[in-house]
Amino acid sequence: MLTIVRRELKNQLGSWLVWTGSISVLLAVCIFVYPQMQEEARGLGDAFSSMGAFTKAFGMDSLDFGSWPGFYALECGNVLGIGGAFYAALCGSQILSRETKGHTAEFLFSQPVTRTQVYLGKLLAVILEIVALNLVAAAVSLLCQQMIQETMPARAFWLLHTALTLVMLETAVICLGLSVFLPAGAPGAGLGLVCLFYILNVISNIVDATRFLKWVTPFAYSDGAAIISDLRLDLPCLMAGMLLALTVLVCGWHRLETEDIR
Repeated sequence: MLTIVRRELKNQLGSWLVWTGSISVLLAVCIFVYPQMQEEARGLGDAFSSMGAFTKAFGMDSLDFGSWPGFYALECGNVLGIGGAFYAALCGSQILSRETKGHTAEFLFSQPVTRTQVYLGKLLAVILEIVALNLVAAAVSLLCQQMIQETMPARAFWLLHTALTLVMLETAVICLGLSVFLPAGAPGAGLGLVCLFYILNVISNIVDATRFLKWVTPFAYSDGAAIISDLRLDLPCLMAGMLLALTVLVCGWHRLETEDIR
């Protein structure tokens, strides 16, 4: 299984470098922009706070967009959260589906490894890639904050980054499980799933009657406004998300073990 992990990490290195570099650069740009637009950000925060549904959609009714923690949670959190979720979706959906799409699954499954070992090896490779991406992003963020002489409260910073990492992991696991059922269209379905999750979170913030949607979207427990304000993660939503991911993962494993996949 470790051979599979090493092989996947080597094969995905180029893609990982591109995505990690792109997200890190965008994160740095957002951080460096803040000193130049600090006063404007305060004015925008006041304007956004009275925009009704728009304010609720992005949690700006409880977040000071003009402050550094508020700006970081909203702008930098969205860059890392959405960009990282797209990467996680592609990573999770392609790592197994390309074996069936490229007709190499039959050769792979004929090797002295079980299908379960292949499945778990690819899952572990995805997890390592996502954790590594987030560690690099956190390091870049801390360095850039030092350069502009702004600091986030340590607890808020690490809670936010932990939540965003968990969003990516949940997305990747769900996409990996789904890719067993949708080998040909897995990447597109994964990207569409991220968009759906984000839209569901926005809707649940706006319409009180749709609060139940928070139980199915990982963006609910990575809401920067709630994390900065409460300094804690929404554990019920987090546990619901992990349960959903585990369920899809197990279903994908069962399909892989019982179906004739080539």
